[in-house]
Amino acid sequence: MRSVISSLVFFFGLGISAVNSQSQPDAKITSESYKDWTYNCLMSSAEEQCEIVTKILSSDGGTFAQLSFQVSKDGLDPLFQIAVPTLIDLKKPVDLKVDNSPLVELGYSFCNPQACFVAERASIELINALKGGNELVMQLRSVVNGDITAKVSLLGFTDAFARLEGQAQ
Repeated sequence: MRSVISSLVFFFGLGISAVNSQSQPDAKITSESYKDWTYNCLMSSAEEQCEIVTKILSSDGGTFAQLSFQVSKDGLDPLFQIAVPTLIDLKKPVDLKVDNSPLVELGYSFCNPQACFVAERASIELINALKGGNELVMQLRSVVNGDITAKVSLLGFTDAFARLEGQAQ
């Protein structure tokens, strides 16, 4: 399962930049921890890409899924991304709840050989619910293992998101 998330380097914003940073000698990578969330930012003379991210661990300690947010300077709503392993039932949307209060259902955007992705613009309602909550509950269905419930700590989300918003201004 660890290789699944390692392979996601290609898609996630900072991952793309990290690959490009090898050809950008002036690149500087910043990483800051905010409890259970991490702020990552790559800055160079050519670009600046920042994200906050948290990982959902599997029972064996590997990474099961990854959630991330990116904020752009163009004023659009933040980009919310979820990466999960393949063999997910794509007909059943990902159901998100905050502290067991229903929040939103999101469909999958695409899959590649390593993972399937939800990529959506995050509404202010979603952001505020995450800021006010303690735990995000994500429900999805595996074609092999059936229904899966994954719990994500929101400790540190508010501070990490504030840091991300500050960088985008």
